Amino acid sequence: MNISPLPGFRLDRALLAARAPVLVVLTSPGCGACRHLLRLLDGLAAPAGLGAAYGVDAGEAGGLLEEHGIFHLPALLLAGPGGDPVARIDAKARAPALTAALEAALRSVTGPSP
Repeated sequence: MNISPLPGFRLDRALLAARAPVLVVLTSPGCGACRHLLRLLDGLAAPAGLGAAYGVDAGEAGGLLEEHGIFHLPALLLAGPGGDPVARIDAKARAPALTAALEAALRSVTGPSP
């Protein structure tokens, strides 16, 4: 899965313009667990229906952290088309668990498949 870096100040605009769900990966440059998660995500195929995936430095996204009660990094959020609704993704940093959590979050923001 391709995680595109995005400055925190551009995140709101990117989410509002999204026509498909967007994965937001909140990390910090000195965070070892963050680097591990990014490597893991890089090796996964993007789930069907995911429009984009952005990596955002948590230091530039303080409002998002506060709004969603995020106190530990890395953190994953999935925003629906247009930025709402938002699902927080909590999963072990292992490929099968992460894939299942991403797919469940996609269903929560888009509804069940027809």
